[in-house]
Parts: sequence; C-alpha cells; structure tokens
Amino acid sequence: IYLTKRNLKIALATSILSVLWSVVAILFIMPAFGQKMYNSFTGNGVGLGQSIIGYAIRPDIGVYNFFLPLEKISTLFWSLFSFGMLPLLFVPLLATILFQFASRFLDLAHPIRWTIYYQYSLELAVLFSVSTIYVLDMFLKKFIWKYSVIILFFFLALSSLISNITLHSPLKNLTKADFYKEKEWMADTRIILSMIPENASVAGQNNLLPHISHRQKLYLLPNVNDADFVVFDLHSGQDNWNFYSQNLEKTKAQMFQLVTSSNYFILASAGDAYILKKSGI
Repeated sequence: IYLTKRNLKIALATSILSVLWSVVAILFIMPAFGQKMYNSFTGNGVGLGQSIIGYAIRPDIGVYNFFLPLEKISTLFWSLFSFGMLPLLFVPLLATILFQFASRFLDLAHPIRWTIYYQYSLELAVLFSVSTIYVLDMFLKKFIWKYSVIILFFFLALSSLISNITLHSPLKNLTKADFYKEKEWMADTRIILSMIPENASVAGQNNLLPHISHRQKLYLLPNVNDADFVVFDLHSGQDNWNFYSQNLEKTKAQMFQLVTSSNYFILASAGDAYILKKSGI
C-alpha cells in the first residue's frame, strides 16, 4: 500500500490489523475449531512464536531452511518461470510473495508444503497474476511498439506451456483418453462408501473423506479415534497423497493391525476397497 499509494497511515493500519488478526486466529479461533495451534511448525515440537524468535536470533538458519533442501529452490524457480519471471520486477509485492514462500518453506514439519503441487501455491497464483499485470502495463507504456502485445502474449504463453509440460501438470490429463475412463477401483470405492450409515462416525483416507464429509465426526487416517467405521482403498498405483502422512504399505499394515486387534472387523470388501466396522456396535 505504501509503495504504490504512498499512504503511510493506511499502510501501517493495515499491517497492524493483519498482525492482530493472525494472532487472534492462531491463538483463539483455530483452537476453538479443533486446530491445536502450530505445535509442530519446525518439526521438533516448537510453536510458531518460538520459531519466529529463533529465526530472528539466527537469521542464517532461516536463510538455510528457506532454500534447502533443493526442492524448495525448484519450487521457487518453476513458480516464477510459469509467469515468465515477471513478478520479480514488481517491487511492491515482492515482500508479500517472499512471506508466502517463507510460511511454507520454514514449516519443517510438513515437507509436502515445499512442493509446487496441490493447493499450497494458490495464494501465489493471485499475487503473481497481479504482479504480472502491473509489469506488463509498465512494459507497454515504456515500449510503444505495435508488436509489443503480441510478443508479450507469446512470451507468457510459452512460459506457461513449458511449465505445464515439464511439471506434468494435471491439465495434461485432459489430453489423455485414460482420464475419461471409468476404472474398476472407482466402482469398488463407491460400493464401500454407500454402505456407511448416514449418521455414523468414519475414519478414512485422504481421497475418500471428501465423499463422506457430511457428518459430525470424520477422521483422517492414520487417526481412527472412536470411529464407528473405517474405509480403505488399497488399489495399487495410487499417489502417496491419497494416504496423507502414510503410503500404501503402511495403510495396509494399519488395516491389518485394526482387524487383528479385534477392535474392528471387515464388514465388506469390493476389489481392493474395504469397510471395517467397530466391534460391539
């Protein structure tokens, strides 16, 4: 706000309100909804506040954790390259962009946030788009040439195309015939999910829970808690993200442990999909 509008009062007020909102959301609102603060932000049980103080005392550690391992540098590069590196030229949003990356890269407890995939780059998509629009506007005002728009268009289109091809973007699935086919495992999971009573509590995998989320109690495996039913999809070839913090083999082992402990029994199966019911209910 200050760098673009030169309004120091509004810039300071916005910054202060933003910090206060963050504190209230993290310390009070999120815990009220079940989120127990950032008790593992750095991967060793240190909370968010202590982590910030630690990085302030040892900024060299912050710089190291921001860039390493190399996967973070790859995410930085491809995030910017997909917009032709143009966001680097718009100074007013650089700090905001760096903060967004820092909130992910300095979270050592969740390496999945270091990648360019999933929803973690959604905020950056907005920031990069806005930055790119401003940079393009500056270019077009400075370089008044009849082919400027065409050149910039093809430059950005080429950057986006190269990124999508190199990164195996989900958009590429639209060009594959296999994407439109009904798979046997899809029908199997639908059969299993249809057997869960409407008001029952359920534990399940990351890819199954969105289909059964309209209930009071829902748990993401490996957390089972007091769930009445547990559902598994164990077909081969799945992305590990379907198992969140586990993988296929660990999830198979967990199902085996639940059954052999006599706490649950296999109610039904369809292919590689299973539904377990809690004993005694």
